[in-house]
Amino acid sequence: ALNFNKKGKNFPPEYYYDKCITCYCCQELCPHKAIVLKRRF
Repeated sequence: ALNFNKKGKNFPPEYYYDKCITCYCCQELCPHKAIVLKRRF
């Protein structure tokens, strides 16, 4: 889960790993392609 509102638009979003459901929306919606997901083995 991403939180874009905590610090404002000029700061990167906060990512909550414990709430991740592996939907890949964060990677698809990132306008800068700054999110790269890796699989756990």
